[in-house]
Order: sequence, then structure tokens, then C-alpha cells
Amino acid sequence: MTSQTFAEIEGAIQAQLASLSAAGPVLFLTSGGSATSLCATVVSGIPWDNLTIGQVDERYGDIDHANANWPKLRAQLHDVNGQCVPMLTGVSREETMRNYEDFLKNYQGTVVALFGVGMDSHTAGILPGSSATTVEDRWVYGYQGPDFARITITPAFMLRIDQAFLYAQGPEKLAVLERYHEDHDPLLDPVQFLKRIEKLQIFHQE
Repeated sequence: MTSQTFAEIEGAIQAQLASLSAAGPVLFLTSGGSATSLCATVVSGIPWDNLTIGQVDERYGDIDHANANWPKLRAQLHDVNGQCVPMLTGVSREETMRNYEDFLKNYQGTVVALFGVGMDSHTAGILPGSSATTVEDRWVYGYQGPDFARITITPAFMLRIDQAFLYAQGPEKLAVLERYHEDHDPLLDPVQFLKRIEKLQIFHQE
């Protein structure tokens, strides 16, 4: 696949997000990791009148705990004023799951998501072989991973997403992106779940 610069990827996503938000309310769900800087740069260049920022996954714990994704994004948003809906609110993991699922189910508007992908092909908080890979009866799920307690959107929620972007950075991720175009068991290769999304664009940063 063709690699692009950060500026080219930012411009492409920003143009589409601006167009969608000009037409009506948009919920922009983002991943952590390398997607954090991309999300912050994209949304800083468009009006926030119809834009809400949320998350596809988070590491569960106290608000602003050391391993949380949201504080890293918030720190890069600087003076951008808009509606943000982080997953962590200081309640139990079960309540966090239920509250975020209620938020997603009650949202009226276009849902856009920015995903990253790990070297193990995990995306959002859906790790290979984890219990999250088999959840089809709810939109948000929490479980204890080998590293962190996680809250994540589920494979079932992919069908609710109207537009998505898959972003990967570095030469080592090219092989992971190429696997996406092959047929693999999503229980072991969770990035395959993104095929449920009708409109998905893949970007690789050179």
C-alpha cells in the first residue's frame, strides 16, 4: 500500500470530518497510542459546533491514572473548546461499561472512529484471544487483560460506525495492514472486525 506523510493523512481525515460535521452532529471516537496526536491535530483545525469527541477504548482505573489514554489526548487539545465524553468518570468498571454503552445508544448523529492497530493485530481494546472478541450482545465491554483492565467498544458496535479510519505508523506496521486484506480468524486477528464497517479508509504513515 502507499504510505503518506502525517500532514497528508491529517488533511484527508480533517476534510472528511469537517464535511460530515457541517451537515450535522458527529461523534468522533478515537484510539490511544499514535492515534492520539493525529486526532488532536485533526480536530484542532475544524469547527466544533457539531462535534463530540469520545473513545473507542480506555485502560480502566481512576480518572487520570498514569496509564490512561484520555489525559494524553486532553493535553494535546490545548485551547480547543468542544464537547468531550471520556470513558472514565470515577465509577466502577461495570458502571463505566453501562454508562458508555447508554451514551452510544442514545447518540443521534453520525459516528466516526479513528482506530490504531497493534503488532499483534489488536484494535481498540480488543486483544487477540480475549473475551472481548466474542461479545455480540453489547456495545461496550470491560475485562482484565494481561496488562491492564480494559474498557472497549465491541465487535457488535462496529456495525453502528458510519465512517472509520485505520491509522498505522512505521515500516513494521505495513505487514499488519497487509494482513487486514487477507482472511484471518478475527478471534485471533481482531483488526478483521473492522471489515464490518461499511466505510473504512486505511492510512499508513511513512
